[in-house]
Amino acid sequence: MALRLRFTFKTWGADAIGASILRCCEVARHLAALVDAALMLERMAPVALNIVCFRYRFASDTDRQNAELVADLQEAGIAAPSTTTLAGRLAIRAAIVNHRTRR
Repeated sequence: MALRLRFTFKTWGADAIGASILRCCEVARHLAALVDAALMLERMAPVALNIVCFRYRFASDTDRQNAELVADLQEAGIAAPSTTTLAGRLAIRAAIVNHRTRR
């Protein structure tokens, strides 16, 4: 694993890797702003780096329906979010990690 990391730094350099990480964090902040602006969505946690946790505000059985929504997105190949539990409630977890991800 260390060898892969060394080659990545040797090939791309620390500045390019840092810029990629910064872009991922900026995309996450942009997603958080979109979630905050959408009435049907609820952000579940502050965005410190590259992870945005939110959920759709379904009328009932919100945890189950959000879990099904995540599964549908994954199966359709639209996106690859995961789920997590925050304060006892299921949240959609979007981790922005791909250097090609854009707004």
